[in-house]
Amino acid sequence: MKNSIVNVTLMILVSIFFLNYTKQACAMQRYNVPGILAQISAGFDNDVWGVNRKGLVYRLSWNGREFRWVKMYDKRLKQISVANAHYICGIDLNGIVHKLTENNQWESMGNEKIQFNWVSVGNDNSVWAVPQGPNSHIFEWQDSTWKQRQICINCGTQDELIIENINVISVANKDCIWAVDNSGKIFYRNKKKLWHAKYGPRMMHISASSDGSVWGVNILGNVYKKYLEKNLWEMVHGNLRIISVGNAHNVWGVSYNGLIYRWND
Repeated sequence: MKNSIVNVTLMILVSIFFLNYTKQACAMQRYNVPGILAQISAGFDNDVWGVNRKGLVYRLSWNGREFRWVKMYDKRLKQISVANAHYICGIDLNGIVHKLTENNQWESMGNEKIQFNWVSVGNDNSVWAVPQGPNSHIFEWQDSTWKQRQICINCGTQDELIIENINVISVANKDCIWAVDNSGKIFYRNKKKLWHAKYGPRMMHISASSDGSVWGVNILGNVYKKYLEKNLWEMVHGNLRIISVGNAHNVWGVSYNGLIYRWND
């Protein structure tokens, strides 16, 4: 309990530091789409899906005049991840990962021995997931089964460090994976399959796209955009709980009260 309080306090202090010392960008604006969501996911091809607090799944649709949410199927999910319109995964209320098939059926991935809290699908169909509860492993979907993986910093050296208790993982593709632990620290896996700790504000949520876009949200709800070429986190006007980056021009978020926002670039 004391460690949790210390972690939260540290995250708040670091967040305030970055609030004062990072450059501010354009704003996240309330999008004129009705509905309240618990989570949202944007695909590289501009597909956007969401899950509400009851676990009902919706897809954003344009009818020529306005956007609206269309209820999709009967499966209830607690989280969804959209690579594109043809590859979508979600976690049901029991923690089991499912993939949406071409026949619009939810197909279980793996067995019920592992219960997951977060899943992420890359634009090359790479799938990684974070298990429920305290963890020392994350999982990669490979050869039709879940393979245990670890976030290891400086592997094979005397400074080797295994990162535990990952909260969120975001897969742009197999060569670009980001993760955040429960203290808000950021980690990145490159095309050499090496994990590195990354400098930045303490994040509660992170999202990456295969076009190089990376966004995050800290414990205060402040929104940040990563500029890779400058190694700079730029703060964006807005206050969110979750953010999802399909591509540089398809960035969506959900606030703490479930309102839906889109980045105005």
